[in-house]
Amino acid sequence: NETPTELEIIILPAWYKTWWASLLFAAAFIAATVFVFRYFWIRKSMKAEIQMAQIDKERQKEVNEMKLRFFINISHELRTPLTLILAPLHEMLNKVNDRWQHKQLELMKQNATRLLHLVNQLLDYRKAELGVFGLKVKPSQVHRIIEKNFRFYEALAQRKGIQYDFCSEVEDKEILCDPNYLELIVNNLLSNAFKHTEEGQSITVSLKDTGNNLLLQVKDTGNGIPLEEQKKIFERFYQVKSSHTGSGIGLSLVQRLVELHHGHIELDSAEGVGSTFSIFLPIDKKFYRPEEFQQESTIAEIEQGNVCRRRRRSLRRRNGRRTGKTNKTSAERKHPDCRRQFGHPPVPL
Repeated sequence: NETPTELEIIILPAWYKTWWASLLFAAAFIAATVFVFRYFWIRKSMKAEIQMAQIDKERQKEVNEMKLRFFINISHELRTPLTLILAPLHEMLNKVNDRWQHKQLELMKQNATRLLHLVNQLLDYRKAELGVFGLKVKPSQVHRIIEKNFRFYEALAQRKGIQYDFCSEVEDKEILCDPNYLELIVNNLLSNAFKHTEEGQSITVSLKDTGNNLLLQVKDTGNGIPLEEQKKIFERFYQVKSSHTGSGIGLSLVQRLVELHHGHIELDSAEGVGSTFSIFLPIDKKFYRPEEFQQESTIAEIEQGNVCRRRRRSLRRRNGRRTGKTNKTSAERKHPDCRRQFGHPPVPL
């Protein structure tokens, strides 16, 4: 056959050479470039944010340290005049015979002593910050300790028209704790409760023995704490947004003292309903280290010091208008161990 047969063969390009593959590669390249650029951009932004947060944290820490130094300096300045106020109060109490005047002076002495106690709180907080707080637990009448501090606020409760109650299930029981730090805890909780409780509302203090723990609760039906602020309430210098002002260290100190007791604190609060602070302190000896127990010799020295101070006051009453120096010398002459062990305290607090 002189006519040749023709066979037309079309060779298709490989898939990666097709137009849609080229378009896909181009889109993938652009997407990868955008992803890499965005990744490094976000990384750089996050790094900048972390640096800013670190700078802000350091600045906030510096501001807090400045506040703390200021408060401590003020505390040192206030301690001397408070001590000088208490000294003549003690003398007046020993000479006043009128029952009403004696009651009013006793109330003044109690509140001045409590103010001095609260001023010392700032110094105690600094000790807690530096980790030099020493726990000294001993069997104590917890009911009496809490009741004594509870009564400090009765006049305030009457003035503000607040229902004020104390419920205890541990009367006449000796429970292991550090009485000084327990007073700081309950004073700060009560002070916080009165700040946020208005007329017609109530504050209740309760004590319970749960078996392994001492449960101290301070419950109020005041303004309550918003949910978003409850996690920050124990931070140093943090204050809930309200019309009431404060130092912002009370609850932070409470938390530190509770943790020092190997316990924990719980908060149950709702805005407009009120707040309940629950303090759980272990009462079993196994929770405390040997160095955290107050030695018997130390307790005996403290008790002997109280006896010496009572003797001095008794001698002042007998001697009438004699100076404190003469009375003190007379006490030391009759009981020389008072002077040897306890020195000359200017004011028996």
